[in-house]
Amino acid sequence: MGVEEQLLDALMGKADGSIVDQLDAALAAAWAVSTGMDLVVAPTGGTPGPFHPGGGTLDLALDQVAARWGAAPKARTMVEKAALLEQLVRGIAGKRTPANRPSGTPAAGGTSSPSVPSSGWRALSVLTAKAATGERSSFQSAVPSWGEAGMTVSLLAKGDRPGTPNRTSGGDTQRCEILLAGWESLTGTQFLRYDFTLADGFPVDTTDWQVIAQLKNSSTGSPPLEVMVGRGQVYLQWHDAGGRETGREVLGKATTGVRHSVVLQVPFTTGKATVRGWFDGAESFQAEHGPTQYPGQGSYGKLGLYRSNRIGKAATVVHHGVARGSSLAAVTS
Repeated sequence: MGVEEQLLDALMGKADGSIVDQLDAALAAAWAVSTGMDLVVAPTGGTPGPFHPGGGTLDLALDQVAARWGAAPKARTMVEKAALLEQLVRGIAGKRTPANRPSGTPAAGGTSSPSVPSSGWRALSVLTAKAATGERSSFQSAVPSWGEAGMTVSLLAKGDRPGTPNRTSGGDTQRCEILLAGWESLTGTQFLRYDFTLADGFPVDTTDWQVIAQLKNSSTGSPPLEVMVGRGQVYLQWHDAGGRETGREVLGKATTGVRHSVVLQVPFTTGKATVRGWFDGAESFQAEHGPTQYPGQGSYGKLGLYRSNRIGKAATVVHHGVARGSSLAAVTS
C-alpha cells in the first residue's frame, strides 16, 4: 500500500489501534506524502506554518506547532498532533490544486524548471543549496529549505526556532540568510537579478525594516545597499559607513503570491555611484544616494530574510533564482 493510500485509510479511521494510534498513523502518513513538497501552509486562523517537510523533521514541525500553542517543546498532545495534521493535509491539497501554487512553483512530481516570470525575462536556473556558502553572522533564527521552486525561508511571528532562545542581542532581530557563491567579491559594474515570491500572509505593509537581499560590506554594520519590503513596496535602501540611511528608491508594489523580478545595475565604488533598478520588466529608477562601497572594504551578496523582531507576523519568501552579469541582457535575455 502506498503512502497516500495509508493516509486516506488513516483519515477515514481504518488504521489499527486506538484513536491515539490512528492519529499517529495519519500524521506519519501525511508527513511521508508531504516530504519534498516545499509546503507553505496555514492552519485554521490563517497563520502560515513555518516548517518545511522536505527540510526538517517531524519532531521539529511538532515543536513549531507546540510553540504556536504556547506549549513546551516535546509536549506531544493530541491537539498539537491534530493541528500539524491539519496543516499537512491542507498543504497537500493545495499542491494538488495548480491555482493555489505561487507562480513558478511546480506541482509535486513536476519539473524543476520555473515558469518564465511575468516580466517576460528568461527564466533563471533554480536556486539550489550549491548557491549557499555559509553565513558569517553568529546566529540564524531558522534554516532555509531547498526544493523545486528554489530556496524557501520562513520565520515565526516572534523569536527563534521553537524550543531554543532567540540568539540575538536583546532578541530584537530575526535572520535566515545565506551567502551567495560567486558573489563573494563584487567589483566594477554589476547587473544583479533576484526572482522571488512573497508567500500569502507575508507582512508587506509593515513600517518596520525587513530585508530580503543585501549587498553587504565586508565589515560589520548596515550594508551600503539592501533590497527591502515594507509599506506595500519593494524598495532599495542606501546606508553610509556609519549605518545612517542616506536614501531609498521604490522598485515596485509588493504583492503576495506573485513572482517578482528585480534587477539592479550597481557600480561598486566609494565615490559617487548612479544605481539603476528594474522591477518586473520595467525600469523603476536611476538615482545616486551615496557610495555603494565603504572605503577599505569589499562587497558580497546575501539572500534570505532579515528583519526586526517587532513585526510580530510569520513570513515566508521563496527565492527562485539569482543571476549576475556585465549587462542587462546578460541577466534577462
